[in-house]
Amino acid sequence: MGAGSSMANAARQICTVLGAAALVAIHGGTPAHFLQPNPRLPRTIDMDFLITAGAFKKAGADAYREEEDRVLDELRAEGVVSAAYRRTDGVGVLGFAHGTDLASVKAKLARLPFVAHGFMEFEFVEVVPV
Repeated sequence: MGAGSSMANAARQICTVLGAAALVAIHGGTPAHFLQPNPRLPRTIDMDFLITAGAFKKAGADAYREEEDRVLDELRAEGVVSAAYRRTDGVGVLGFAHGTDLASVKAKLARLPFVAHGFMEFEFVEVVPV
């Protein structure tokens, strides 16, 4: 399976939690009107991203758990992360991140110890409100 199909499978699994926005952003062939921001909703940040990461790339992440939780709380307080979830099967995480552009979001999420120390790597899909 390619990365696109695994992303689509992940979207199907989480659609009841995250709603239609994740599916609209991931599935190809979606009508164009679904890919435009809803003008009725105020947008305070330029871009929104569905972020996903698979299983840890190496052992040893537990040593950074407390720091990871602290930095994640900081990112939430800054408005960079609005939602973060662990998969119940234990093989990944997903959430929503926000920023002026992809580079700024990646830079801010790089503060997370699991990312900074190479335990996980995020995939990003830009999403817009429906």
